[in-house]
Amino acid sequence: MHDIARNLKCLRRQRGLTQEELAARLHVTRQAVSNWERNRNLPELEILLSAAELLGVGVDELLYGPRPAEGAAINVRTPFIADS
Repeated sequence: MHDIARNLKCLRRQRGLTQEELAARLHVTRQAVSNWERNRNLPELEILLSAAELLGVGVDELLYGPRPAEGAAINVRTPFIADS
């Protein structure tokens, strides 16, 4: 599942919205929302912008998920360099 499908579904549920309610607010069908959440297709850019605003997040969070909290440890592997 692409991030946008997972993120859209998660954010919608966190806001206590049904697919029907989200669809009505975005002026699309419930089936359209269902298809986005099942990764069958993607919303058009204008709808994506409206959905992000409606859900109270930036488009980047809707596309890629939440950013790590400030000060949170990031697991980055550094290459092992052997001494010669």
